[in-house]
Amino acid sequence: MTKQETAIDPAAARLHDLLGYVEQVVKLDEKVALRLGEHRLPTGQAFVLHQHELHALPGVRHDLVDEDGAVWLAVERLRRSDPPAPPKLLADWLEMGPDPERQPKLREFLIRTLPGDAKDALVSDGLARPEDCAEAFRPGENGAGLWDVRLRLEDSPEVRAAAEDWVSKAWLPWSLAERPVRRSLSLYQRLFEVAQLAEIGGDRPFELVWGIGLARWRREDREVDLPLVERLVEIEIDAAGGAEIRIRPRSAGATVNLRAFEEVGVDGVTLAQDAARRSLATIDPEEGVSPYRRESFEPMLRACQARLDAEGAYLPDHLALAPDRPPPAAEETLAVSDRWVIFARRRSDSFLLADIENLKRSVERTAQEHELGGPARTLVMGPPAVASRDIWKPLSDRVGGTAAGVPEPDVSAEDDDYFFPKPFNDEQIEIVRRLEGADGIVVQGPPGTGKTHTISNIICHYMATGRRVLVVSHGEPALAVLRDQLPEGIRDLAISITATEREGFRQLEAAVRMLQSVVEAIKPSEQSRLIRDLEASVVGLRHRLSMIDAEIAQFALRQLSPAFGNERPAELARRVASAAEKHGWFEDRPDAPSADTALRDEDLAALRMARRALGVRLEHLGCILPSVQDLPEGDILARLHDDLVRSSRLKEAADRDTALRVRLAQPEDADHALRAADALDTLRRVKRLTRSAPWLEALAEQALVSGAEANLVLMVRRFADEARPATRERARYLANPVELPEELAASSAEIAGIVRRLAAGEPVFGFFAFREKSLRPTVEAIRVEGRPPASTGDWAHVRDYLAWQDAIRSFTARWQALADEFGGPPAATARDLAQLVASLDAVLVEAGGSMRVVEETFDRIVSGGGPPRNLWADDARMTAAEDAFRNAAAAARLSASRAEVSRLADLFPEAAGKIGKLAREFLAEAVGRDRIGADQVSHLWDAIRRQIADLQEHRAAFQVVEAATSSIHEAGAPTWAHRLRSIAAQDGSDPVLPADWREAWDWAAMASFLKRIDDAGRLRALADERVRLDAEVRRTFEQLVRERTFYELGRSMTGPVRAALMMFATALRRTGKGTGKGAVRHRRDARLAMADCYAAVPCWIMPAWRVAEQLPGEIGSFDLVIMDEASQSDIRDVPALLRGRKILVVGDDKQVSPSAAFIENAKIDRLEHGYLQGQPFKTLLLPGSSLYDLAKVMFPDKLVMLREHFRCVEPIIRFSMQFYPEPLVPLRIPTAQERLDPPLVDIYVPDGRRTGDKQNTREAEVVVDEIRKLVADPALSRVEAQDRWRTIGVVSLIGSKQAALISRMLLDELGEEVMLRHRIACGDSATFQGNERDVVFLSMIADPASKQAQTALQFEQRFNVALSRARDRLVLVRSVREDELKPDDLKARVIRHFREPMAGVAPRTGDLEAQCDSDFEREVLRRLVERGYRVLPQVGALGYRIDLVVEGSNGRRLAVECDGDRYHGLERWADDMRRQRVLERVGWRFWRCWASSFTLDPGGCMRDLFETLERHGVRPGGEESGSVHTLHRTASAERTSVLEPPANLSPGDADPRRRSGSPELKQVGRLGTTPDGIRVGDRVVVRYLDDNRSAAFTLSRERDDVANGFLPVTSPLGSKLLGGAEEDEIEFDANGRTRRVLVLRTERAATIH
Repeated sequence: MTKQETAIDPAAARLHDLLGYVEQVVKLDEKVALRLGEHRLPTGQAFVLHQHELHALPGVRHDLVDEDGAVWLAVERLRRSDPPAPPKLLADWLEMGPDPERQPKLREFLIRTLPGDAKDALVSDGLARPEDCAEAFRPGENGAGLWDVRLRLEDSPEVRAAAEDWVSKAWLPWSLAERPVRRSLSLYQRLFEVAQLAEIGGDRPFELVWGIGLARWRREDREVDLPLVERLVEIEIDAAGGAEIRIRPRSAGATVNLRAFEEVGVDGVTLAQDAARRSLATIDPEEGVSPYRRESFEPMLRACQARLDAEGAYLPDHLALAPDRPPPAAEETLAVSDRWVIFARRRSDSFLLADIENLKRSVERTAQEHELGGPARTLVMGPPAVASRDIWKPLSDRVGGTAAGVPEPDVSAEDDDYFFPKPFNDEQIEIVRRLEGADGIVVQGPPGTGKTHTISNIICHYMATGRRVLVVSHGEPALAVLRDQLPEGIRDLAISITATEREGFRQLEAAVRMLQSVVEAIKPSEQSRLIRDLEASVVGLRHRLSMIDAEIAQFALRQLSPAFGNERPAELARRVASAAEKHGWFEDRPDAPSADTALRDEDLAALRMARRALGVRLEHLGCILPSVQDLPEGDILARLHDDLVRSSRLKEAADRDTALRVRLAQPEDADHALRAADALDTLRRVKRLTRSAPWLEALAEQALVSGAEANLVLMVRRFADEARPATRERARYLANPVELPEELAASSAEIAGIVRRLAAGEPVFGFFAFREKSLRPTVEAIRVEGRPPASTGDWAHVRDYLAWQDAIRSFTARWQALADEFGGPPAATARDLAQLVASLDAVLVEAGGSMRVVEETFDRIVSGGGPPRNLWADDARMTAAEDAFRNAAAAARLSASRAEVSRLADLFPEAAGKIGKLAREFLAEAVGRDRIGADQVSHLWDAIRRQIADLQEHRAAFQVVEAATSSIHEAGAPTWAHRLRSIAAQDGSDPVLPADWREAWDWAAMASFLKRIDDAGRLRALADERVRLDAEVRRTFEQLVRERTFYELGRSMTGPVRAALMMFATALRRTGKGTGKGAVRHRRDARLAMADCYAAVPCWIMPAWRVAEQLPGEIGSFDLVIMDEASQSDIRDVPALLRGRKILVVGDDKQVSPSAAFIENAKIDRLEHGYLQGQPFKTLLLPGSSLYDLAKVMFPDKLVMLREHFRCVEPIIRFSMQFYPEPLVPLRIPTAQERLDPPLVDIYVPDGRRTGDKQNTREAEVVVDEIRKLVADPALSRVEAQDRWRTIGVVSLIGSKQAALISRMLLDELGEEVMLRHRIACGDSATFQGNERDVVFLSMIADPASKQAQTALQFEQRFNVALSRARDRLVLVRSVREDELKPDDLKARVIRHFREPMAGVAPRTGDLEAQCDSDFEREVLRRLVERGYRVLPQVGALGYRIDLVVEGSNGRRLAVECDGDRYHGLERWADDMRRQRVLERVGWRFWRCWASSFTLDPGGCMRDLFETLERHGVRPGGEESGSVHTLHRTASAERTSVLEPPANLSPGDADPRRRSGSPELKQVGRLGTTPDGIRVGDRVVVRYLDDNRSAAFTLSRERDDVANGFLPVTSPLGSKLLGGAEEDEIEFDANGRTRRVLVLRTERAATIH
């Protein structure tokens, strides 16, 4: 940069220098290779495939094209075939194996053990010699003698002949056909290993190169053996296509690499570079350089050869090589062939160097526009010199004012500002919160603590807020699954280029398609409205969740707070349960204790007395009965009964008669009808009377039928009227008869006068009344009722009698005159006259009046029917009319009678009780029923009246009971009140009102309180609703993040990007299926258009090295750069970080650190001097320092640690806890089907021995055997509940060569298909960082003789990684015992961990109940076990322990929490709920129960639990897990491999005869490095363990120049390094002080030819 720019912004100048420093470090660390064999894989092997080695191999195809572009090489996975079986004659004589290169051999002899007769037969036939026969050492069955017979080949010439014939005709043809197949298989295996290494990554990244134009040249004492033209390629395994391996060219164009020639001092390098560059410019970019198109590379090869060595040759011009022949060896002149070669090498830094140059220019442009800011400024200028205000708040200046004045920030609340679609914790909120106010933040993520999950949430938050994110890592494994963690709706907008470029381009294509759809389809107003609706929905759902949490918290507060005399609910429940039998009669559950009610003892005593007085009368309590005075007596009701019966009958008749239509419209019409009926009855009676007297009949005809009466009728009527009184008086004298003497008639007038005077009381028969005296005897003869009259009254009676007789005689005479007119009968006596008058009255009065009544009634209520007088002539009609009238009246009268009965019934409402019911039923069922007599009705009704009267006499007692029970009801005991009102006291006792009623009341109040605070149904409903709402929030939030991301994309998309999107769509449409003419050009156009769309892609995920290839080198081009696994990254990855306006550094300094560089101290000193002047963190910028350590210093108060561990089961991860100041919280508890018991397996291999190349073949064999057994056992190899195979990893604890050995052995033993199926990977700790497997095997390698201590920090990091990769089981395979190691050796610490994985934790016993914390838990456990469930008590770790875990036979499980006892108090409730929310995030479901609820209703609680288990699909059953965490075993002294493949492998998957002796494995074995250790001339990087500084040396025989990197072997350190190896800890004497170094890296010196 210019001085002016430096003056303007010193930060930009420093950053420019820092980039220059990185550039120099990269260049100095890169060693120029001269030969292909100098390139190494991370395993230390060389990988080189020459063209001639692949010629004509079966299953190998070249130069293909598919929908994704060119495929330069495809290798099919072939199957081995077994050799033909020999004839039976030869089976025992032939020694043969599966190797087609090894011809079968005949044995010189055989030994057979035979009975004596068989031995004799062989001797006699000349097939055996007598001297070759001897008695067998072991006798046969039943002691029979046996013979060992040696059969010599020379004695059986037919065997030799048959063998020669079989070999030539059967075995040899098979061998010739199988040999190329085996070579193809060997090729496949080598490519498979490389593909696996590429997948799992590691701390030593490599790349595959397709070299064209192999150049060989021996120049002086050095030899060049490299291709001139290079094209980067990538390898892939098509798991869906038969596991075919394909090699494709990458998008980067071809380059010409002449650095080797520059290294050996060739003068024409510059000319050759220029010529190659011009030649490359002429190549069609649509086609590019291809090894299968000579025109694309031959001009370059010719040009380079001519300029590098004029005397050299381009071989095709001089030599025709057969396709299967290699190019000639190097000579004194350069020979360039047209052959290609595929090889692996350490990843080239050419893209990184180009990226650094671009970044430098970006810094210059930024400095011209504005000051450098963000993390780039912090990197070179240091953190700002101000105190952090975001997490450190000022304290109050007075005691007691801090808490009130400075509230603690709440970082745990769910806040709408955090767009996290996945479950999150406080740490994730804190990360985003701090990022908003800082340029960067550091997150420490120990193994398995959910770093990927955390990063995915942060990505979503940034995308939803319209910001771009770049996620990088040192290697691919840490990022491999990150994209899949993103919600499906926005996943396509995140480009993850990790495994292959091809997959990355597919994702990019999908992202561009989605971007295009955003451009075309999104409508801002509608999208904004949708976002508002979604946000409102989220706010509402979260509000409801908070309300649910608050309500649940209230439940807890009530359950865990003291009550009823400072007792906790659990204790109250025990009291209630213990007194349940005593007070169980009290069924009510009042809210308050008795002391808090208005009930008094004296009131209850009065109640008791009243109840005793009432006795059985209590049943009538509360009855509302009428007064007896309001009820009719029995005889009145009996008459009403009769009326009803009669009326009912008549109504029935009326209903049947329709001849006379009687209409009763008014209430009085019924009376008219009855009068008419009576009148008709009279008429019929009179009619019967007239039939016996014709004169009377005639008189009646005239009087009743004629319209008007005749004179005679009138005279007769007058006579009857006048005579009627006299005839009626006759009855008087019949009652009081008067007897007259006969002589009275002569002087009747005088006698009458005397009688009148006597009646008047006048004196009679005086002295001078002589006449009267003469009549005296006659007078005295008169008698009244047989006695002489004694009083004036008697005489008055006689007087009246005499007058009446005179009247009778007068009327008789008159009648005689009238009778003569119409022939009437005579009437001589009073009796006759009375009968006559009665007859006349019947006809004239009664019949006449009746006829008038009938006529009036007809006129009123009869419709039609003719004149009523016509009825007289017809008795039947009169009878019918009478019946009609009576029936009609009865119908009307019936309603009235019924109304009266109803009125009486209404006096007895429902509240009248039993008596009322009886009265109502009596009135309804008895009164008016003709089957019941009137007397019966009267008797029963009077009984009812008497009972009512009795109850009225006890009214005072009833009132006492009413008042007292009402008070009891109001106080909260309605059931008891009802029983007091309904159950009578008996025999002077009252069990319903015992003396201890107050104690029972308080017991019930406690029970009521416990039930009230329980409300299990409501709590369960809240919990279910919370789960549902939580899921709905996540779904809604995922959609919200998606829609916000789309909106922000549309809002921020520029015109050029929109145009590029349209160009991309056009090119893609023209490409079609990708196989037509011009497809290559259209695909290129699409990719060019895609490149212009990069700025619109909101999220990129890729390893740091790909950033330089894929993304423009612009400072601050992303809103956020996330560096994952930063502890593995070094200064080389700084360019990726500079792309962020903010950075999030995620790592762990307790895991693997970067490898140091091969740069001598003198050069480092010069670099510091030239580039790092003024840099605030220069010591952390040196090679070998991690970016994580650098970031911690850049942002010293911005560290957040993730503590929740989700990967390993607790016994595994506890080893790693020793490395962290804060304890990790293991959250993963595997299901029954995931769990492998025990989780730790320790296998001691007593005969294991380490070789010089850090390999232990015996341990490798044990590991392979164990894996073979695992994959052969379906119960171990699969997780059926998840429908997947278990994944397997192998970690070498010393170096990577042991892992490479095991990988080759596994491939040989199991085959590629099984390796892919179980994702079996082998590597060292650095390889596995960011990886995990279900089962991991550790190979310790060390043996008793070679057990160098491993104590350095680097080993702690590596062991921490190695022992935290296994999810379910960790298997340690070791050849050394703990007592053979130093105590502080990490190997000893590992062995101790396997011996005591749960040190400090109370051991779990076989007694499940003993593991429970409380009797409550024990009782629940017992009931679950009785139902057949598998229950684990106290599962979990630290603060995240679950009381009981119920596991079903199907692998599902439920967490059971027993709350409220003394182990779960109020102080733990908040922690328990926080723990539950955390565990719910990892898939747990909970059932909680209060101790008080269970104590009171264990059956109900268990029913609810069983229903919950059923609802969640947790079935009884499941295997029991042992309480032992580690299984210790000792491997047998010999390899235990069987000769048959595993049962669940297909025949071609594993060949038991594929051993390391096979030719293809021999070839693989030759790829390994020699096991000699460090030699003179080797380069070595060491780290001094006392000051943690690194140094690089070349081990020299004599030169002693440590500053410039030369260490003589004669020095104390040099002599110790000689013969050593990587990862060795070496002690040496340094001027009387013992120092220790760790060998970090070694590099073999180039071989001199």
